[in-house]
Amino acid sequence: MDINALTKLTTGMYVVTSAFEDKRTAIIVNTLVQVDSEPTVLTFSVFHKNLTNELIKKSKKFNLSVLSTEATLNFIRPLGYRSGRNEDKLANVKFQNGDNGVPVITEYACAYFECEVFNEVEVNDCTVYFAKLTNSVLLNGKDPMTGDYYQKVLEGILPPTSPAWAARYVK
Repeated sequence: MDINALTKLTTGMYVVTSAFEDKRTAIIVNTLVQVDSEPTVLTFSVFHKNLTNELIKKSKKFNLSVLSTEATLNFIRPLGYRSGRNEDKLANVKFQNGDNGVPVITEYACAYFECEVFNEVEVNDCTVYFAKLTNSVLLNGKDPMTGDYYQKVLEGILPPTSPAWAARYVK
């Protein structure tokens, strides 16, 4: 089996935010899929050990911002490479609270979605969440960032906690 074939799966680049009580955090994900339309259902996975996972499990809600091609590595890195357990990842990011009370990243985003979790599945190192879309906002007409753009144009790399990491680094 050629695991490098997985690098040909297309993905986007998103910021998932979550909050519970006085904690809030964010994470970069590229594992989002729309799996149903009536009602709209989105699914994505997050590493078990991430604070984002813990807060989503407790609150049963999250928000998702679609990054535009204007996002920079300096913007993405703190959201994806640092732990929300050690710092407030949103301290230097423009955001607003969504209708569901969870932060929504608007900086470098072209759209955002507010979601309510109705099911989750534990697999190996990740939790896969299934969520109903409760609100969506188109912020502007900018192009969404793809995983391919992130890696080839921005020369970004995926951290080992990314579900897509293994496939990207087999030589």
